[in-house]
Amino acid sequence: MMSQKKKRKVNDMEELTYSIELADGKKFENLRLNGNNYVSVEQVTENDFTDLSHVTITDSEGNVQEIENAELLQIAQYDDGYYFIIEAMSPAKIKAMANDAQILYTALATDTLLEEE
Repeated sequence: MMSQKKKRKVNDMEELTYSIELADGKKFENLRLNGNNYVSVEQVTENDFTDLSHVTITDSEGNVQEIENAELLQIAQYDDGYYFIIEAMSPAKIKAMANDAQILYTALATDTLLEEE
């Protein structure tokens, strides 16, 4: 994976930039970090995040963070770019999703109609 080595200067301090690569190979580059939001000057939509089973985040100093089973929490557009948050799913959420999938599978296998809540 190619990491970005660019840094922006903010108030005479160099700001790290980030690149993110998703499991399907989709890459977002030249991102900056604002709190826990990654900021892109290029348009970002929910459709860009199709496979978050493995996410690799690399900063401009070469530090790498890998996330398994990530989720997209939000995307918002502001004047200076598209802000998005990616984080690891909690073990409780993963378990709940697995339970829901098992219930759905059982319902389909037994031709049972599930009621909407």
